[in-house]
Amino acid sequence: MSRSPSQFWRLHTPSNSLVMTWQNLALWQDPSRPVSFQAEIFEDGGAAFRYDLSRAGCEVVTNVSVAFLNGGLGFETNALPTNVTTLCFQRLDKSTASNPDPDGDGLSTDAEVFVHHTNPYARDTDYDGLTDYEELFVYHT
Repeated sequence: MSRSPSQFWRLHTPSNSLVMTWQNLALWQDPSRPVSFQAEIFEDGGAAFRYDLSRAGCEVVTNVSVAFLNGGLGFETNALPTNVTTLCFQRLDKSTASNPDPDGDGLSTDAEVFVHHTNPYARDTDYDGLTDYEELFVYHT
């Protein structure tokens, strides 16, 4: 069976994040199970880990190592569910931890981190001129 070769590339974005992408990796050295991963590290210390494990043929991929550490705190796992496509990490600031909406965009920190995967410290996570609230609830973009 022929398959596309594995590829890696990196990009510094206009918002000063670093994106690293690995495409067509052979899961378990099986060329019929290509997977892709992407890690984006943001200037504020947050990160997003995106992946497509839909061709894995199982519910959970084990025997992997995923870790993100920032200032001695972090997350580590050796199993990824195949029905999830993104893990998001936000650097939480102790000085504003008690403020339910530190960026004043109308979305609580909990909703931004756990539901919408937006930055609780930036009114406009993707720098397009619309607040996170406007994108989600006014323009639905």
